[in-house]
Amino acid sequence: MSPETERDGTSKATRPSGPAAYLVPAPSSVPRPALICGLLATVLIVVGVVVGSEPYVAPLICVVLAGLAAWYLYQRTPTDGIGVEISDDTVRLGRWPGHVVTLNRAEITSVDESTSPWHGPRPGHGIRAFVLPDYYYLTVRAGSGRTYQVAFDKNPSTGRVSDAAAKVLRHLTASLSEPTEPDDAHRPLAGSPPDARTSDHAADNHRADRLWDSAMARHDEVLAAYAPYEMDPVTALTYPAISDVSVPETADFFEALADATALRPEDPASAGAILEQYRAAVRRLTQTWRTAERKARQVGTDLLADDDARRLRQATKLLGHAEGAANAAERASYLRGARELIERLIERGAITAPPRVIEQIEASTALAIEAARRDG
Repeated sequence: MSPETERDGTSKATRPSGPAAYLVPAPSSVPRPALICGLLATVLIVVGVVVGSEPYVAPLICVVLAGLAAWYLYQRTPTDGIGVEISDDTVRLGRWPGHVVTLNRAEITSVDESTSPWHGPRPGHGIRAFVLPDYYYLTVRAGSGRTYQVAFDKNPSTGRVSDAAAKVLRHLTASLSEPTEPDDAHRPLAGSPPDARTSDHAADNHRADRLWDSAMARHDEVLAAYAPYEMDPVTALTYPAISDVSVPETADFFEALADATALRPEDPASAGAILEQYRAAVRRLTQTWRTAERKARQVGTDLLADDDARRLRQATKLLGHAEGAANAAERASYLRGARELIERLIERGAITAPPRVIEQIEASTALAIEAARRDG
């Protein structure tokens, strides 16, 4: 079998099956002919009843019933979907049944789950995408630089992964973690030329390099997603729970962040012994970040006392006013007011603002005061 093949839609398999598989139903639309006929017939029936043209009512009712029957049959017809199917030797992914890519399982070098749902635009050049709006997705990398993105069966609202999708992900990551032992037919014989063993060693090193690159890219993706909450004052104050370790979800995230950071090596080439530990730490970091961010956005300032929440919202508004201030003196006034409110909340233990946020507000205030002094 070739490394990659694509079905043309004539395959008998209309949906994924096998030891591990899932299918995300693709959005469908009402067939236009049935919809138009139904709406037109309904209007004509109403008109016929109103004007008293009873002889035309019965045929029009038949048209409506025919349209409803067509819609019912359409709904009963299996719809397309996006999914993944795993067997012992192959991984099939794509839009079923018409556009399905088949890959040799041994060629897959990494599988990453996105940290946020896909909202567009389309992925860049070189990526074959089977994605759906508002759905998370998997990024599957294979040999020769081939990359695929496929919608993941995970509830966009709750973040819950379906049992079938979780099984697929377990199979994929487990196969990546398992060392591939050569069978007897391909195992180098004792006394075989050194270059055969060297070739196998080089292939193992190349695979390890790709796994390091994938894990580090995923780590960096989480850091980039967290950065606005750590550095942007308005974002941090709008969702204070993301910095509050008394919130269990936040505490789990910071613990996972510390573990992944501690395991990340400066030189992966000399850290092969901890590769699997680091990959596991990054997987946990990714999951805890999703949970912590979702919790922070759900609660907003609701975990604060009413007076503290009001002061925090007032400080956030003052920061917004400072951005649109007409002059340096006005900007300095808004920033001073915001800083005083935030300092009072920190002293009371109501919030835990990231140090970089405080530093940024103080630096902006100092610059605005100096500018106002020069203008005055």
